[in-house]
Amino acid sequence: MSAYILEADRQLLVYGTSTSTTPTNTPAGEGDENVSFSGASTSVLLTPRGLAAVPLLCAAASESRKAYLARLGNTAHSGNGWWMRQEPLCSDPGSLAALPELIVLTLAVFIEKASLYVQMDPGIRRLLDGLHVGPGVIQSLVWPMHNVLLAVWMLVIFLSTLTGSALVTLKTMFLGSNRTGVSLESVFSQEIRPCKNCAASLVEAHQAASVRLLGLALYPLGFLCNLSDTLGTRIASNSGTQLFAASGIYVACAAMFWWYWFFVLPWTAVVGLTIAFNTGWCFGLIELAGI
Repeated sequence: MSAYILEADRQLLVYGTSTSTTPTNTPAGEGDENVSFSGASTSVLLTPRGLAAVPLLCAAASESRKAYLARLGNTAHSGNGWWMRQEPLCSDPGSLAALPELIVLTLAVFIEKASLYVQMDPGIRRLLDGLHVGPGVIQSLVWPMHNVLLAVWMLVIFLSTLTGSALVTLKTMFLGSNRTGVSLESVFSQEIRPCKNCAASLVEAHQAASVRLLGLALYPLGFLCNLSDTLGTRIASNSGTQLFAASGIYVACAAMFWWYWFFVLPWTAVVGLTIAFNTGWCFGLIELAGI
């Protein structure tokens, strides 16, 4: 929660506090709770902005098509789109570890620039007017791609968290926390448990369809985090042995299902983008018909 608040504050500082058309994506009946965070940590161990940004990306994915078109219409005046202002969240920009996020962001920026170009370029506008087709029709074509790319970005964040936490856990188990500077308890409290909670929140009823499908695909990851955490707490031994056993289970299971993380899930993302590209024609026709 502390990491989420820090990321939300950063978003406000970077993007301003003006009224947005993007919904807040909060469940009904929640939001009036008075919770104190005075004892919370102000940093996370490995991905200080990765998991913390997942609720914000879920809110962005719940943006309706009409709200998306309205936002692009407002953005056209400044030419500075939402995707253009994003940067890798799990690794330092420019590093090799940030390459997967950079690929997703580059594709999203290209689509966003194309959507703004058909609205800003006078020649394209005259051509579309001659065909009696508004810019909203072209922009509706890529709206599903925008939503699926948000889900793909969240997928990359979860996989980066899994890989980073497994590597630092294995290193700490062999070298000890004194040499690595990271305790196993910190890995569980700041990486594994938040990852489990974030994965579970993806399938809640208020989430967008693309986010719920992502939650189903990431069910094994949430199960893995929950399994290692639960088994570690049930071992009748001292705290150090419990954490070591739970860490071993986490690393072993993560390594055992490497094929799912790095082959099945990436291909699922490709299939999702393909389906989004094909269904875009339906939304383009809906906008053309003025429905």
